[in-house]
Amino acid sequence: MFNEQPNMFSDQRQNVTKQLDDGIRVLQGQVHKRKKDLHFCHTSCNFLDAGPIADYFSDVADWVNLHPNDVVSIILVNFENVSPSSYVDSLEASGLSSLAYVPPKYPMALGDWPTLGEMIDSDSEAAEIMYVANHNLNALVKVPYSSEPILFPSWPDLSDTNALEGFGSLGTAVTTCIELWQRPPNFLLVDFYDVGSGSVFEVAAMANNVTYYGSCSD
Repeated sequence: MFNEQPNMFSDQRQNVTKQLDDGIRVLQGQVHKRKKDLHFCHTSCNFLDAGPIADYFSDVADWVNLHPNDVVSIILVNFENVSPSSYVDSLEASGLSSLAYVPPKYPMALGDWPTLGEMIDSDSEAAEIMYVANHNLNALVKVPYSSEPILFPSWPDLSDTNALEGFGSLGTAVTTCIELWQRPPNFLLVDFYDVGSGSVFEVAAMANNVTYYGSCSD
């Protein structure tokens, strides 16, 4: 989600509109309280502050309104355990709340969730999904303002972690998930999705048993 450059705590190179244009359909970020506002930050707002969540939500809502046949899922990491009601103002101000899928009950079993087509037909193009494979490799680095080393995305290993196959690859992780759970994950969380000449999308196609014809330049 975070494309603040130059910043070693960024984990993407493209802004959210470009991510969605490229085919990304799940967005995830840590929410931190910054004075009275909620911001997207990575690890700490002292290291990376991507701004108010309302601004980000507005960009997503604008894109979704232009693409009514696409479903975008958003995973919010409630890093500081703020009340869920604290998100309401940002969701409503951005226009995202009117696009959101609201589950009829909680908890929702796997079979209770509507299909993507049913969400689109109900004008609910923003949702939360359950099964996620979080695949990335971080490195420990000593930074100011912290007595302990901090994890940050490991650039040198991206060609391996985003690969279709091989040790530590995204493809191997998905294959292992299918073997263990007899189903692929709904979404793949990766750093720098555009590194690997489209390998991240190729893995997604493999998981869904379809052929990948596209490309994505590094």
